[in-house]
Amino acid sequence: MYLGCGVITMSNRNNLTLTQIRQILPIEQQRAAELLNDNVFADKGDRKTQEEIANELGVSDRTIRNWKREPAFMAYSEYLANQVRNEFYPVAVAQLMKAIEGGANGQGSIRAIELFLKLSGKLVDQTHTITESVDRLPRSREDITADLEELNDIIR
Repeated sequence: MYLGCGVITMSNRNNLTLTQIRQILPIEQQRAAELLNDNVFADKGDRKTQEEIANELGVSDRTIRNWKREPAFMAYSEYLANQVRNEFYPVAVAQLMKAIEGGANGQGSIRAIELFLKLSGKLVDQTHTITESVDRLPRSREDITADLEELNDIIR
């Protein structure tokens, strides 16, 4: 939620609208977030260092490092990354379907089927924890020896 004083905390940054973030975040910081985001998704040979991006913006590398810790900057960067991810979602699903249908050998990928079912909510990892309350009284050496002898008799 946007606070009137312009303060964004980590706990409320996810409740901000894009409009609110853009109102709070200075244009140069928005541009920095956009350049950094574009850089992450650029081809390996076309990527720039953070220092090169800072020079392009006319600020220091330290300034960008400081901006990256600000909740509004993080929220805007997260929004930009989500936009790219959302654009690739249909492509990823199409590739997943091809893997399920099978390649040249006609056999589908079990891992692709598992991933598809998980994404569809039809397959969920489940963990069951069983706890039992057992009263443990201190046992004497004689009791333990007697139990061991009894076990030895059983396995003979």
